Amino acid sequence: MLTALLAWPLFAFGGVYLWTAIPVVVGAALFAVLCPPTLCVPPEARWLDRGLVVLIAGLIAQLVPLPNAILAAVSPQTPTLLALLKLDYHAEAVSGARPVVAASLDPWSTLWAGAIAVAAVLVFLSTRRLFAAGGLRATVRAIAWMGLIMASIALLQQATSRRLIYWWWTPIDEGGEPFGAFVNRNHFGTYVIMAIPATLGYLIARLEANRSANGVFRSLGGIVRVFDRRAALLLASGSMMTLAAVVCLSRSALVGLGVALVVVWGLARRDLDRQRRRWLTAYGFVFALAVLAWSNIEAIIHRFDQAATGASGRLEIWRETIPIVRDFWLTGTGAGTYALAMRVYQQADRTVSFNQAHNHYLQVIAEGGLLLMVPTVLALIGFATLARTRVTNEHHAVYWIRVGALGGLLAVAVQSLWETGLRMPANAVLAAVLAAIVVHAPRQP
Repeated sequence: MLTALLAWPLFAFGGVYLWTAIPVVVGAALFAVLCPPTLCVPPEARWLDRGLVVLIAGLIAQLVPLPNAILAAVSPQTPTLLALLKLDYHAEAVSGARPVVAASLDPWSTLWAGAIAVAAVLVFLSTRRLFAAGGLRATVRAIAWMGLIMASIALLQQATSRRLIYWWWTPIDEGGEPFGAFVNRNHFGTYVIMAIPATLGYLIARLEANRSANGVFRSLGGIVRVFDRRAALLLASGSMMTLAAVVCLSRSALVGLGVALVVVWGLARRDLDRQRRRWLTAYGFVFALAVLAWSNIEAIIHRFDQAATGASGRLEIWRETIPIVRDFWLTGTGAGTYALAMRVYQQADRTVSFNQAHNHYLQVIAEGGLLLMVPTVLALIGFATLARTRVTNEHHAVYWIRVGALGGLLAVAVQSLWETGLRMPANAVLAAVLAAIVVHAPRQP
């Protein structure tokens, strides 16, 4: 079931938000039934779990119809905005009726966004329990396989029919830039920059285990001996996904991946002697040269030359998001309603619609206000504290896998300064699995 959830982007368009949410939510619910989260929460994970529970409660609160007096107190701008956006609400208000509405501008959009959030939380809690009993390496191998297949399809599609997803489906947005199974190439970048560090972390763990069993890691012959079929799969998957990340020309993904790899390398130095650091540095150098040799260097340079233009556009979006944050500071406009609110608040050229904030943190504040922001911050602090404890106290090969998964989450955290890729169901599920890898309890003998 977990492998099926991870493989879902192969069978549907990962960049389509609405109808791909249905199988993800159903799959997460079934997975939670098969592997229910433990009711006995370890003390060190309580703040994290409390934050997640309060976050789900906040999402439910945005859907609850409120009496007009309470709505006017907690979200006074909601009736005004609904009167501008919905003719039926305006007609009822003019006739003297006072329709009872929820804090969310569009409860259906909030329901879908909340369903994805709940599915991600269920996957996280269930896989955290699962990994405490086993299955960690099999899951990372599944991530590597899915990444290898997705990257291969994306590269072939880009070379032969870049405007059609899976060679036959045309995205509705004719100005979009699809890549692989994703309508937005930045969202494809979100998936692979999470999968690459996790795959490479398992690769190092595998090489270390083979080195201990088959000999030293100091000569070319020794290196050949430690590369078995599993290590070869992980290396091929990491290489193909890295090439796809470069070819998709997502600047935010490349920056996030670069920061993550630097941090992972810094953490990896703890358990590497000088000789192995030299060999891995040499591998990394050769690997980078190979990826660049297959990439379009001129296109990459051109993309980063356009960074100033992209930055100015994002700054404009952020400036026009601030009034939403100011007017809906307590309850937000409702999860999944940013594009709807922007129909009123957008003052820039209307030939381009601002359907996302291009900053995930800012979008959470705009859609959730303090109602969702406070539990989100609480959960993030709890996760960071628990992750530090788990990584610091890990002394087995699992250390490398934890560090790799942590690198993937760090990459998407950096990318989220410019993008909102975690809104996609496939990316949300993968992030939940990586988070469980980082903080799951050590396996007991």
